[in-house]
Amino acid sequence: MSDNNKSLSVADLIALLALAGLGVIEGFGLYLGGDGDKTVPIFGGLAFSIGFGLLLWLCKKAKSTKNNPETWRIVEIVCLVVYLVAGWFFRSEAMRFFAVWSNKTELANQATEELDNLETMYNQYDIAREEALANAITMLENFEKLEPKDRPKHDLYVKYYQPFNFDRSVTAEWDNITQLDDDLLDVVKERKSEVKSLAKFPKIALFLKEATDFNYGEKEKLQDKISNYTTEHHIIPRISYENNQYVFNGYFQFDHYLPSSSFMDALKYPTMASNSLILYILGHILILLSYLVTERGRFVGIKKKKGNIGGLPL
Repeated sequence: MSDNNKSLSVADLIALLALAGLGVIEGFGLYLGGDGDKTVPIFGGLAFSIGFGLLLWLCKKAKSTKNNPETWRIVEIVCLVVYLVAGWFFRSEAMRFFAVWSNKTELANQATEELDNLETMYNQYDIAREEALANAITMLENFEKLEPKDRPKHDLYVKYYQPFNFDRSVTAEWDNITQLDDDLLDVVKERKSEVKSLAKFPKIALFLKEATDFNYGEKEKLQDKISNYTTEHHIIPRISYENNQYVFNGYFQFDHYLPSSSFMDALKYPTMASNSLILYILGHILILLSYLVTERGRFVGIKKKKGNIGGLPL
């Protein structure tokens, strides 16, 4: 864009589109590496476009000026160096977007597998719970068929029945007490329906991280719940019949292993392919094309030994 002609050139339009595109990509890269919050990515993308747009404008102005050209040459060089350094410094977010985009199918499959693992854990708990409940109630019913005088001879009576002062009527509530809340399974199903959407990846990643966390995740909640059943209600005893003895073997425990989710790390630290960097660099080349085709200003005036005079100071 010359000083006399204020209309946008084709190179200027390409630069503006590239600035907007890279700003969106930078913001989306921030979003994919975050926890699903949109505030930082939006402002980050805007700051990216505005910042590099300002540097481009200064480079073009310094290159085309006819006033004080020697000083403006310094400004041009400084702005161009800052642009290149900043472009390299902020590459990771845009490259994350390109890397995740190119591997979105594989990442969606990974998310689905981890969601399946979480759903499987709950289903396995429910199966194990029902089996343990059925066994405990059946064994207690058989034990209670014994004559009261014969019960103290059994390990079950000594370790569980008599110390607990067991009341058979409490077993009717065991099923309700030990049932899981279905809300999490509903969330799992909802997240499964979202795995094809790249925009939903951060929400899915945060959910999986929290659900599988060793200290605060869903498995820990299950274990805590089972522990409370045991200590507060003395429920789901494990009972066996060995050598004409009803033996108390402690309480039902849920031992299913749930690995930690790695889906969030896969978004934050994806495998960066070389084409990700190439696409990012290409975007900046399209932006700088406007600067490269800008006509350099020519100083017209009296020349002295110590430099040019004339024109306005910077």
